[in-house]
Amino acid sequence: MKIFIFEDEYLIATSLMQHLKGMGYQDVSTANNLEKAFRIIEDDFPDIAILDIRIPEDNEAGIKVAKRLNDKGLLPIIFMTSNDDDEIIEKALGTKPNAYLSKSFNQKIILRTIEVAIQNLALQKMAGVEKNESESSFFFNTEDYILLRKKKDIFHKVKLEDILYIFSESGVIKIVTPKSEFSFSSTLAAFMRQVDDNRFIKVSRNYVVNMHHFETFLGGNYIQVADKKIQLSQSEYKKLFGLFKVLKSKKN
Repeated sequence: MKIFIFEDEYLIATSLMQHLKGMGYQDVSTANNLEKAFRIIEDDFPDIAILDIRIPEDNEAGIKVAKRLNDKGLLPIIFMTSNDDDEIIEKALGTKPNAYLSKSFNQKIILRTIEVAIQNLALQKMAGVEKNESESSFFFNTEDYILLRKKKDIFHKVKLEDILYIFSESGVIKIVTPKSEFSFSSTLAAFMRQVDDNRFIKVSRNYVVNMHHFETFLGGNYIQVADKKIQLSQSEYKKLFGLFKVLKSKKN
């Protein structure tokens, strides 16, 4: 996952970068002026942005960066400041940041702030998801990817196209990709409402599958998604089968 830092003070930027890399976020870029910031946004759009509100040359530089980010895409934005200027803060709020980070940060504060920023943006996006589900699931998605927390201290960027299937049991869902699995408290209904992507189809009470990875119908009411065989009830199997147009070769 790519994290972008906009900060003109070298020691602060370096310290923040070292904290992030120590937590496992290895892809971190920095900029100390608007020209470089805009270039990074255009060439390598980040997944999370941490922005100083002001630099000596421009009291609203971070606000301008946030607006450029908002114009280009959806992502969690964190403003970092020691500034107490009410007018500047008011303008910064107009860009709808998802969290604030004090410059007197430590690793624990950074971790919590990233979590809050992702959660807040997810809550804004997921108007149709119940509050208790969104608070427990901690995932945020765009049209192309989803941010999932595999470990307590780090979020991972997972492309929607790479998700094979989602399994639910006892209030926990497991999102499975070819290389990894992500488990957390939520429901298939919450996932479906939040992601809202027609490639994902709920085929049973416990499974949602990515139809781009659907392989075949098997005997015994089984279907195959990549290397996974999933058994459905007879009615579920017939219903899914009915979604496909079956072409039979004409006998001569």
